[in-house]
Amino acid sequence: MDSSTYGFLIFEPVETSLTLKDDESIIWRIHRKVAWCAVDSLSTTTRFEECAADGGGVSEVSVGTNSAWYLTNEGVSLQMELPEKAIFSRVDRDWTLRSISVSDEAVWAIRDGVGSLVVRVGLARCKMGLDWIEIVPEGPSKLVSVCVYRSYGFALDDSGHLWMSSGIDHHHPYGSSDSFYKVCLPVFDARTAPAHAWTVRAASTGLFLSVGKVMYIARSAVSGHKFPREVPGKFDILDNFSVISAGSFIGSTGYIHLCRQDSEVFVYRPARRNFVTITIPSTSQAIVSLCATIGRLSLIDSSGRVFHSDGESSNWEAETTLPEPVCSIACSKLSCWAITCTGSILFKQLGSSVWNTITAPSDVDSDVTPAQVFSSLNGIYVWVLAGGRGWARANINERNPAGARWTETYHTSELCSLAVGDNVVWALDSSGQLLRLRGLAAGNPAGNYWRPISQTTLRAISVDAQSELWAIDMENRLVRHLSDVYMPDRLPANDTQSPFEFI
Repeated sequence: MDSSTYGFLIFEPVETSLTLKDDESIIWRIHRKVAWCAVDSLSTTTRFEECAADGGGVSEVSVGTNSAWYLTNEGVSLQMELPEKAIFSRVDRDWTLRSISVSDEAVWAIRDGVGSLVVRVGLARCKMGLDWIEIVPEGPSKLVSVCVYRSYGFALDDSGHLWMSSGIDHHHPYGSSDSFYKVCLPVFDARTAPAHAWTVRAASTGLFLSVGKVMYIARSAVSGHKFPREVPGKFDILDNFSVISAGSFIGSTGYIHLCRQDSEVFVYRPARRNFVTITIPSTSQAIVSLCATIGRLSLIDSSGRVFHSDGESSNWEAETTLPEPVCSIACSKLSCWAITCTGSILFKQLGSSVWNTITAPSDVDSDVTPAQVFSSLNGIYVWVLAGGRGWARANINERNPAGARWTETYHTSELCSLAVGDNVVWALDSSGQLLRLRGLAAGNPAGNYWRPISQTTLRAISVDAQSELWAIDMENRLVRHLSDVYMPDRLPANDTQSPFEFI
């Protein structure tokens, strides 16, 4: 398939199903429950000869490097040493299977009627494997289509969600974890086809989705995401938060600071996976916001006052240099930024005690005031939110930490919160949908566009000192963002707003 055009071949009769090896050296088709293999290269005049009709009829086939696994009315069959020898073997099975897919590393199928994942184990010891095991992966609901390609596996469930597993090999036939990554899909027209009729396939050219009569291809990188709960089950009673700041955690050291508005500050230590608590300032009634950097924690209470501590103890020091109460604060290695309760934007260079007023974006609506400010740890990226719109501060550097002007970023829905790292900007929109800014650079701090990342909805987000994402989910639990990326062999030259494009 060419990188810019799609040339389709029409085969007769139309009820033929076709499967082929990536380099087209093995091509099988099924017609009227008989499998046929190609004897010459793929074209509209390709000649086929019968190669399998056992088991009461062939229903599905998947070809690997030099083998073909296929489903029949009576079970599973295998032909090895293709295309020269075609050594035949029946493969035992305990359940009726469908949607079989093979690679050099694994064989996947779906247990019919149940929708669980079934994988073949023992392929390293025997080409036909030793046994089937049933897996109910964490994440997907009832599976409708699976595909395994190299060290990656993909699964579609009956809710219309696409899931990804990585690290597949002979020793890990379903991947490195039974918790799958979710891939964000475009919005499909449900009238095109019900989800149980969707199909997923992978090849060197990309990832393909068949949705009824419509097909999509992802030729660029496809990322999968998951948000496992971080707090051990024995601390479930404590795992209930509304405010998070992860800025003091780096690598395997430091802390995640969390709280409820009417509680003390919880200090979560990921290395030990436990909590300690520190009391809030004695004159404060409730916490509105937390801002943590390495070795420093700042909080804003319900009166708009700011207090600082080392993030480990209750030795709070009041910020006395602010001219008025504030509702948001962000600190970095270069500077501190704050927004007052009246909407003024304040800036203070690191080491200074003087707060200067920064002019708000000129295109903010007259009836709207800035409400939140965010900064990366290195201080290069600073953002404000006002009325669901976001602006990035341009031309920030060590000589000019205040920057020069505001540049707006655009999205179709309102932005409610940001998490700004040294090399990434995340956002939550009004529905809790997670977005990632594409095209971020020091010379382009507002980026190019926002890409939806996961269909998981979140309440609050924060990045740690290494720009890794942490969050509070819709059940108020602390979760950690994990991701992996599937890369086709031939990537397109241009970035696209969605990895999936309509064919």
